[in-house]
Amino acid sequence: MVLIIGFLLSALLMEVFFILPSDPVSEIRFLCDGTEIRRITLQSADRAYDGAADGYYLITYPDNTVKVEFFASGPDAPTAEHITEDMDEGTGYNLVVVEDGKVSVAASDCPDQICVKHRPISLARESIVCLPHKLVIEMAEGADGTDDGALDGVAR
Repeated sequence: MVLIIGFLLSALLMEVFFILPSDPVSEIRFLCDGTEIRRITLQSADRAYDGAADGYYLITYPDNTVKVEFFASGPDAPTAEHITEDMDEGTGYNLVVVEDGKVSVAASDCPDQICVKHRPISLARESIVCLPHKLVIEMAEGADGTDDGALDGVAR
């Protein structure tokens, strides 16, 4: 009986741990092949979401380079059909949407579409990865010194 109560209490404590909110996010980082290609600030100094980064980020890969373009939300926002019409043959793309502090991939030309199927991310240290394009989109705590890029553990 004591063992069962102990397991129930530990399960309850773990549930509380997973329900607690994560640290507030202040930046989104786009990395391609390990190199940062764009950093977007999501929050102002008072750590309240200001919506300044909302829109579409079109990432293309022409001639072994990476190009990031910003489009505001609205009628000028690109769609997968418009992107493929305007691109050269063999150029890949990811269309990333930032909206209300959440990030998702709306379209991509990668074969497996795992990045497109991934749920939107909004918490610190969450990420979306597109392996064919070597793209990582990650939420970061940002410039206030709380996320210095250091490892949080070492395994041997």
